[in-house]
Amino acid sequence: MTHDENRVTFDQALIESYPALLSERQASELQRKLVGFGAEQTLRIQRVNGCGAPFRKLGRAVRYERDALVEHLRQRLGRRFRSTSEYPRESAKA
Repeated sequence: MTHDENRVTFDQALIESYPALLSERQASELQRKLVGFGAEQTLRIQRVNGCGAPFRKLGRAVRYERDALVEHLRQRLGRRFRSTSEYPRESAKA
């Protein structure tokens, strides 16, 4: 994983070694290889909470589009910071 400006880039050969539609196990494995963490249970919890990568249901089976999963990871990693003072503060709630 490298950063180009504020965009995260991953090993494209690794990504393309996976099929276009990933099982839950393949998705968690790819996520672990790309960012160093990721578990099937986390994917399940994120699906329930609506905060995970986009997915498809094929009957009872869950499938993740490989490219959508990678883009989701890029967005979640966000931009890099050198100091906590650079991190944008949330506006105060009244």
